[in-house]
Amino acid sequence: MSALQEHYQYLYDHTDYGQSSENKCASIRYLPVYEPHIAYANVLELGCGTGDAVLRLRQLGYDALGIDWINPTNEFCARGDFTGMRSFSGLSMTILCIDVLEYIPEEQLHRVLASLGHTPDIQFICSVQNLEGQGNDELRFTVKPLDWWIRLFRNHFGSVFMLTPDDEQERKIFACQ
Repeated sequence: MSALQEHYQYLYDHTDYGQSSENKCASIRYLPVYEPHIAYANVLELGCGTGDAVLRLRQLGYDALGIDWINPTNEFCARGDFTGMRSFSGLSMTILCIDVLEYIPEEQLHRVLASLGHTPDIQFICSVQNLEGQGNDELRFTVKPLDWWIRLFRNHFGSVFMLTPDDEQERKIFACQ
């Protein structure tokens, strides 16, 4: 097991991330916020956790799949390392990454995004917590200001939507132009 996988295993064992419930799974909790913005029938959730949101998206009619390093628990999700994925260039799809990327060290984060391809046909819907200036959490590797994240995502994807940080009263979604 790599050091990063050990870090994720720690998250699953010692925090809410290993729990399977609507209150604890950010991808499900914020589904009403981001689902109206999903542009493609094909959806891939990176960092899907137990895969509960993937199942919910499938119930809503999406062809959804997920990948996570630790504990996917259904047939539509795979256990794997998404830091070395192949490019999705040429495919039209929505990639979801809800409260995941800040847990990846910056040098690996760049590789993850580069491996997904630079294509206008991929819509990226994401969120990051603990932005620079909002406090720090020793479990998060990449803590940067919001404009850093927006520039990073716009360099890789044709369409980017971000959920507002978790410390706000109600999460909202905005397009990154």
